[in-house]
Amino acid sequence: MWYLYVLIGIYLVIPILKVTFQSLPLCTIDVFLLILFIFTSVLPTIKAITGFSFGVQIPITSIYLFYFLMGRRLAIYDNAKVTRFCKSYLFIICLMRFPIVFAWLENSKGFHQTVPLSGYASPFIVILSLVIFLFAKGKDCMLTNIYSRGRYLIKHLSDNSLGIYVFHILWVNTLYKIFKFNPLEYNIIVLIPIASLILIASDITTIFFRKIPVIGKYI
Repeated sequence: MWYLYVLIGIYLVIPILKVTFQSLPLCTIDVFLLILFIFTSVLPTIKAITGFSFGVQIPITSIYLFYFLMGRRLAIYDNAKVTRFCKSYLFIICLMRFPIVFAWLENSKGFHQTVPLSGYASPFIVILSLVIFLFAKGKDCMLTNIYSRGRYLIKHLSDNSLGIYVFHILWVNTLYKIFKFNPLEYNIIVLIPIASLILIASDITTIFFRKIPVIGKYI
């Protein structure tokens, strides 16, 4: 459950980051984000693939700080041309095919552990994440119509998303360690219903814990 420690670390530095973002001009923030992107995404990917190591380093090794700060930056981002381009459904569909291709390439080249092309720190995955963020941000996005039709369900999943993320590993480990069942060993016909059941179980677990006064407000 490594992501819990990352989440706690980000929460600890939020007050400092908030003051910093409010006091710095946007151009300075953009330069800092570019530096983070290069040193925590581009260069590590190049090293994983080619073995080339760039001598200069920064004392930040995780990509998650970049994701966190970039989310805030995109929230106030306003560039009509870029946003319009990112709203292209065809562009999104084409872009989302790349992780599948990258995963196949990694498997064929023996990158089973490092996943330099399809992992969280991959420049391609970073760009895909940013584009989808801008896509969903648009007011005239198709997701807006979906939200208006399924408002309760989407709000419910949005409110419980952190808890689902935290508790899903509990049910995955229950299947794997107690029942000795690994869904990844089966085809997608088995994987999809199992993943759906894990989602429902995690959602129910989240609802239960959110009713506990002491910890409910943090989930």
